[in-house]
Amino acid sequence: MRTNQFGVSVTNKRTNQRIINAYADANNFYEAWCAAYNETTLELQRIEQAQETGGTFWDAGDEFDVRVSLYYTDLKSGDEHIFRMNADSFSAVSTNPYEAMAKAFNRVLDELQKHISLPSFGRKEHYIGFESRHYADVVSILAAIAPEENKDKLKTYEQSLKTIEAQPYFVFINKENLNGPSIVVPDGYLHISPYAFRGREDIIDIKLPCGITQIYQFAFQNCKNLRNITLPDSLKHIGTHAFENCKSLTSITIPDGIESLGYNTFYGCDSLQNVSLPKGKLEIRGHAFNFCINLKEVNIPVGTVRVDSDAFNGCSAMQNIFVDTENAVYADIDGVLYNKDRTLLLRCPEGKSLEELRVPDSITEIGDEAFSGCKHLQAIHIPTATLKICIKAFRAWHTTFQRGDEAGYDLAYDGIERISVDEENETYADIDGVLFNKKLTVLIKYPTGSAQIDYTVPDGVTTISDRAFEGCAALRSVTLPESIAHIGYNAFYKCENLDEINILANTITCGDKAFDSTAWYAHQENGLVCIGNTVYTYKGEVPENTRIEIAEGMTGIAGGAFVNQKNLIGITIPNSMVNIGESAFSCSGLSNVAMPNTNINIGHGAFSCTPYERKIEYDGK
Repeated sequence: MRTNQFGVSVTNKRTNQRIINAYADANNFYEAWCAAYNETTLELQRIEQAQETGGTFWDAGDEFDVRVSLYYTDLKSGDEHIFRMNADSFSAVSTNPYEAMAKAFNRVLDELQKHISLPSFGRKEHYIGFESRHYADVVSILAAIAPEENKDKLKTYEQSLKTIEAQPYFVFINKENLNGPSIVVPDGYLHISPYAFRGREDIIDIKLPCGITQIYQFAFQNCKNLRNITLPDSLKHIGTHAFENCKSLTSITIPDGIESLGYNTFYGCDSLQNVSLPKGKLEIRGHAFNFCINLKEVNIPVGTVRVDSDAFNGCSAMQNIFVDTENAVYADIDGVLYNKDRTLLLRCPEGKSLEELRVPDSITEIGDEAFSGCKHLQAIHIPTATLKICIKAFRAWHTTFQRGDEAGYDLAYDGIERISVDEENETYADIDGVLFNKKLTVLIKYPTGSAQIDYTVPDGVTTISDRAFEGCAALRSVTLPESIAHIGYNAFYKCENLDEINILANTITCGDKAFDSTAWYAHQENGLVCIGNTVYTYKGEVPENTRIEIAEGMTGIAGGAFVNQKNLIGITIPNSMVNIGESAFSCSGLSNVAMPNTNINIGHGAFSCTPYERKIEYDGK
């Protein structure tokens, strides 16, 4: 018997980069549909988590083109080639890859419904979880209401359901029996469908029966008044975002059968104070408990094998992460999380209040997110043994804010005022509490919480690292010496009071957004903005059909300087130009470049996704 094939392609329209190709062969349409949908969802989640740790798969505002295709040859039902679908007929575009994917899949569902004569999806009063047509809901519909005369078209119907563990789901439950404030789910059901109770603010208490094995993604998201839920011992899986923004939930006990807490599982549970984790094998993945602002401590049990560095971001009251002494992977010292051998510092809790954290002498590496958001930690001392401080050890993370009617995103920074290093350390050094490499040629980290308003970078420093000064609110003036050759990405980003920048060097390379969100940048007029001999950016929107001539004497163009400037069609670059930064003209309308100097250092993707790039490829240059 020949099989069906269901294919999904997710493409970033800005870069024309194909992010995901998911294909599934199956015995019937629905099995293939479910497998491909599930694989694509999981892959997007993996990519999103990779992006949090430094990937560059997409940027905010990128558009995603999701194309879906399903083909089959013969189901031996006596009706060969019931229908075909092609990729062009079922596509959707959105700036959210999940939304684009859902739209494309839903179009396929609508077509499937026509061909097997299913009753309308509109009868929501009889079902739970139909706000979004995710694969769990579709199979539950088929299990419950597929007409007998159509079952010969689903040759391996029962096998398909068993394969994806989809029966019986929530079907034939009248909505009036599931109204709040207290809900008792009847016995006999295995799963809570995706989005099943999402946004139900009337619910205060939920009782789940023994036998429930899976709670799917978004199942209880935004149940803002949910105070009590008992998870049964039969539970094996909790999906991503399952309890996100359950703001009244004060306590949760995770059953021993749970082996993974996924992305955003308990994100934004403001009132959560007590969490009991299972003793068996457990992975706590990124953002699982982010912004649980009243969670003061957590106890990592003996069987936990993975705790992502960003699992507790935004837990501003957390003072201790304790670890069972028998745990084979992790350990703690005074509530700070380390690996078992105490050679890697993983996470200092954000609510930890110390005048100084003296990193233990055994520590050879300080990991990403180790000190993120530690507003009450005043100073850090780095020992002799530490050979690696990960680039994101002090990274700020995004947080939401609400000020009256205004809502949005902001960045949460640490409050560290001083970083000192043991004199015998062979990799790092400090000068007056500022972190450098041992040779004093790279300024790695200026302490975010420093009260100093003026700073002069020492002579001999050639590089300001990415994010080195980011978020330094007190800083008003900075002087960079003649030795400076490179200023990294976001180097002075969000130094909101930084108004004076003195660059003594003649030639520098400058990363994207190095001086964005500073007082200096706010005071610049719209148009071409330069800093020293470097073209920093074009502030505002370039007028239609603009050609820009850069003045002789300018030596650099910063990374991302003209990114997304669709009206820029031409640029004249002078003989004095030495460096063009990464993505300098990316996604602009640039079609003509006059560049007499052929010895210019051109950064990665400087002309990517422009008519000029396509012209170069066509001409074979």
